[in-house]
Amino acid sequence: MQPDVSTNSTAKLDCSFELVSGQYLKVKVKLSNQGAVDLFVLNHLWKLNPQSRDVDDPQQVYRFVRDAELRLLWGIAPLPRLKSTLYRNTPLAAVVRRKSSIEWGYETKLPVTEYNVYFAGSHGATYQPSTVKRVVVVVDVVEAQAGVTTKPSRLGSSVEVSDPEAIDSRKSVVCASGAIELVALRRTDQFSRLDMPNEAPEPLNLPP
Repeated sequence: MQPDVSTNSTAKLDCSFELVSGQYLKVKVKLSNQGAVDLFVLNHLWKLNPQSRDVDDPQQVYRFVRDAELRLLWGIAPLPRLKSTLYRNTPLAAVVRRKSSIEWGYETKLPVTEYNVYFAGSHGATYQPSTVKRVVVVVDVVEAQAGVTTKPSRLGSSVEVSDPEAIDSRKSVVCASGAIELVALRRTDQFSRLDMPNEAPEPLNLPP
């Protein structure tokens, strides 16, 4: 399947998508740094374990279903709209030097289930099947401009971007599949989904 490709002045994102025997979805991602400065790519998801220690997030990617799209986000998850959080979960970053690139992959068994780190342990969450016609990949990046501070992470070779202003000024690059059809499981609670630019948030699904 030939994807759409998103390019800005700094980064280019190429993706490939494959349905395997109607049972698995495979996604390959390549992000190329075309700019004059290094990039911090927020693609290393983490969470707190029951002992409040940082661990790799085994879910690997945030997943959202809206308007017949499956949106895969390597970046900052949408915050809940009806509750506060103890901390803002900012993914760890891979450093991509200028004029270089990074590649990674993701594979999941079907049906795909929605996931957002802020709702991972929601009690009694229920799901409904939803037909997906397109898969969209979104990757958040931060430019290594003067003044952007980082520190080593406790998880592998990734770094932590510790500058809130830099995080708030992050950019997103996007690529999408061509026509595709698969089933995903969409949450029926107050789950917060990824809104694309100029897209209004979904109405809240309030309990009776």
